[in-house]
Amino acid sequence: MSFATLAALWTTAYAFAPGVAHQYDVKVTFDGFLPVLGGNEGKAEIKLGVRVEGLKGIEGTTAAINEITAFEISFNGAKLPLTVDNVTDYFPRSTLIIEPTGKLVKNDAPDKKLPVRLPGLDVRRLPDITYVPIEFARINTSPGESWTFERDFGGTPMKYDCKATGEEDGLVRIEVAVRQEYTVLENDSLEVVTDRSSAVREVKTVLMGTGFVLFDQELGMARKAVMSNVATSEAKDLKDGAVTVRKLKTDYEVALGSPRTKAKTPWWIQVRDTAVLARKNPSTVVGMIQMAALLGMERLPKTWAAALRPIESHIRQWLPRLLWQR
Repeated sequence: MSFATLAALWTTAYAFAPGVAHQYDVKVTFDGFLPVLGGNEGKAEIKLGVRVEGLKGIEGTTAAINEITAFEISFNGAKLPLTVDNVTDYFPRSTLIIEPTGKLVKNDAPDKKLPVRLPGLDVRRLPDITYVPIEFARINTSPGESWTFERDFGGTPMKYDCKATGEEDGLVRIEVAVRQEYTVLENDSLEVVTDRSSAVREVKTVLMGTGFVLFDQELGMARKAVMSNVATSEAKDLKDGAVTVRKLKTDYEVALGSPRTKAKTPWWIQVRDTAVLARKNPSTVVGMIQMAALLGMERLPKTWAAALRPIESHIRQWLPRLLWQR
């Protein structure tokens, strides 16, 4: 390889410096068919703060520990009074070990299966939608180079097509296109089931998306990632064969920021806000709690019991598995 060729290469290697912490700000917006309240068109927005601290990896790898430091969720414009304290039990600190190219070596996050599948989302793959958004073919990438790789999301591979197109403010820009196809069985509650006798419909989904990643060569980390995915699903009724088309648009915005401490909201403030919202718009509260459950929450804080008692029957109707914490 000539010196001229070496000079033209970009260094595309992840490197998490041991003991050095970074903060990623994440915004995910779902717009379209949502599996809440029996299936409705709506808009849900999730905001996360993710702290990433480098660890000493084994030879030939780089490692980091990640944890959620901020959390907000809203449904059709109304914010549910859930904070980071409510979700850390379900999204605990976890350790990621990868090769410098971004290829996964180990992830000790709990392998939770969501009851209802949201296209492009897997609670175990938090690093994949935040601080390790793509894999590289090699640690040195040439301008104009293209490559592909696959990652598992929800038990089905998602294919990535990447191309290094240029530089923006000294950052390497990689254009990304994704595609995923899968078929699941659903019951009346829109939950995924494996037994055909328990299913009422078969749903085939095709997800396609485009976006870009800005990678910092000196830091060895992605500084920004933007993706916009559209999932088109054909839900076929197993009795009469009727097909209903669903669409869900998902937008991801991830940016590297500055480390922050966990934001804590007193429990009585959460209870007050929950009670006010429950009286004002009970269906919105139920919908947002469903969204929280879909993201891994299995129980509600016991302090909410009194605040939600006026709509408890609705919650138990829509969420038979979601019980109060004991």
